[in-house]
Amino acid sequence: HCVTTPSISCITSSSGATDASPKYFLQAGSTPSVISCKTNGCVLEDKTAVKGYFINSAGTTGKAVISCNGTQCSELADVSTCSVVGKVKVSGGKVYFCVSTTDADPTHVEIKIDASRSESTKSFKLANDNDFPGFNKDQYISVKIGKDGTAL
Repeated sequence: HCVTTPSISCITSSSGATDASPKYFLQAGSTPSVISCKTNGCVLEDKTAVKGYFINSAGTTGKAVISCNGTQCSELADVSTCSVVGKVKVSGGKVYFCVSTTDADPTHVEIKIDASRSESTKSFKLANDNDFPGFNKDQYISVKIGKDGTAL
């Protein structure tokens, strides 16, 4: 990170991320994007190409998920129920992708970083604009639940 105090001073700090265990952070600024970190460093994702959810590695209390809608990204306030298909909920310290409004297994899928798990894809029709970030009402979409802590 860099600090301006009469001159600019920058230092490098490790994110602790690996290829098997990536980390995601929200970029500061007026139209933030998500920063993805792996073994070889961090990259700023193109916010116009990213629509979906990321596990928030910043440890912000009450905001376990970063949501990106193709224009900007933001930390989401934790919600504890699956009231909308395409949204996420946080329960017991875990993040779940809602594939139904029935709030029980198997109507939600855990989003987590786990290199040993299989990726899955869920397809559904959106009832309202932005029920899944950046998509509109009545669109049929497929969302990949990755083993890297994403739902895109």
